[in-house]
Amino acid sequence: MSNPLLKQFSTDELKNELRRRDIYIETQPPISCENPDFSEVLDLCKVHILDISRNETDEDTIHYIYEAAMEAIYGQDIWQWINKQRN
Repeated sequence: MSNPLLKQFSTDELKNELRRRDIYIETQPPISCENPDFSEVLDLCKVHILDISRNETDEDTIHYIYEAAMEAIYGQDIWQWINKQRN
């Protein structure tokens, strides 16, 4: 079933509009999860504090905490969005 309103536009015009909308959606900041699960962040923070108390700091742990926090707040797909923004 075709929409008579769409017949006034060429196929190229319609494709361009769809591309424009895809670009718009991809550039919009992600929406945070309604109920983020911070259990991994908490676990990593506990490990980090324990390491500090033992004078065994690992700089990678701070990066892992950041990654876990971003994924808890925005979901696993956050990295795809971030990478698209950088390109």
